[in-house]
Amino acid sequence: MSTFSQNPDPITTFAELAAETVVAPTWQIVFDAAEEHLAATRPSEFDTEDIGRTAWSWLKEPERESALDVLFYTYWSAQVNDAEELARFERERAPRAALRERLAEFRSLADRSRPVPYALLADIATLAEQLMGGAS
Repeated sequence: MSTFSQNPDPITTFAELAAETVVAPTWQIVFDAAEEHLAATRPSEFDTEDIGRTAWSWLKEPERESALDVLFYTYWSAQVNDAEELARFERERAPRAALRERLAEFRSLADRSRPVPYALLADIATLAEQLMGGAS
């Protein structure tokens, strides 16, 4: 008699193992295959749209609906990400400029072997912390 049947481990049952297995969506598998195919057949002569069109042409009709949902979600997600990134860039514009000024002042003092005021170092630290999203 096997050890498993004597002491079954509930974590290792087949159903649980299968549930934890990550299966890539069909669109992702086909897209990756199309990229590999184009890289092998037309190295450096293709772009993202070529990959997408090739992958789309390989999909069977029933798979296209779910792939289209993925494409719509990906487009929407990229738009949201771009808007968030632009907002972050704009939010950090003033602190970045102030940090550049303080660092230039620090370099100037250091190059002339002058003492660096604590307030200048504190400003640099504060601005750097703001740009890094706060201290942990």
